[in-house]
Amino acid sequence: MRVGPLELDLLARTAKRGERPIDLLPREFRLLEYMMRRKDQLLTRAMLFEEVWNYKFVPQSNLVDVHMGRLRRKVDRPDEPALIHNVRGEGFIIPCACLNSAGPPHFAGRWSYPADSRFARFLMFGFVYWQTTAEMVGQIDAATTRAVDVIEASAPESRVAAINERLRQDLRRIWLVGLYRPDGARVAGNLESIPRGLQTGAGPQTNLVIRLDTAGRERQTIRAVARLMANGDILVVGRSIDELTAISGILAKS
Repeated sequence: MRVGPLELDLLARTAKRGERPIDLLPREFRLLEYMMRRKDQLLTRAMLFEEVWNYKFVPQSNLVDVHMGRLRRKVDRPDEPALIHNVRGEGFIIPCACLNSAGPPHFAGRWSYPADSRFARFLMFGFVYWQTTAEMVGQIDAATTRAVDVIEASAPESRVAAINERLRQDLRRIWLVGLYRPDGARVAGNLESIPRGLQTGAGPQTNLVIRLDTAGRERQTIRAVARLMANGDILVVGRSIDELTAISGILAKS
């Protein structure tokens, strides 16, 4: 199993980053495997407790932080670009933007002024923009996954009511939900159709969709999750990420 420079041998239970072996304890191996399978997705402490420790509740403990701190020290050495990131107050993520990075840019010789200052500002903007968007996308993905979990857990006869209630409370008009029959016919929600290319059972994905409500038809870019229900229906829950474009414009002017 390979994600960027990280590689796990699931049979031999060994790990390495590039050519460097990483000595992991069994729990650390499970933790890294779970994160690699869900790269670019913010993983909350509750999710880690449930999936890695098999807890059905969230204990008042720093157990996750202790293990994650140890894992990060083993995976990310001081002279290497960090792959595992802590989103303060939210959880942990391996952003895809980090996986192909060989490290900070290296430039031989001296920069000339004023070109060096312009390039420095460009690099600073790029870093701030990437960090801001990575954290926001991680938070959006976590919220979207929680939302689809809640609706999926509803009894089949209650799902339409659960969808309508969620949309009724969405005063900011940022949520899009659709429930569809196996043939694709829409049963409930404000999502015109199942987004093209959206994979059922996968993690959050970016899609351009059509929103339907009292304001009419509106294009929105969302991070969406699709699930196949036990009765064959397809549930899609998405959250708008249009605000990321606005943030990009603000940072570009700063």
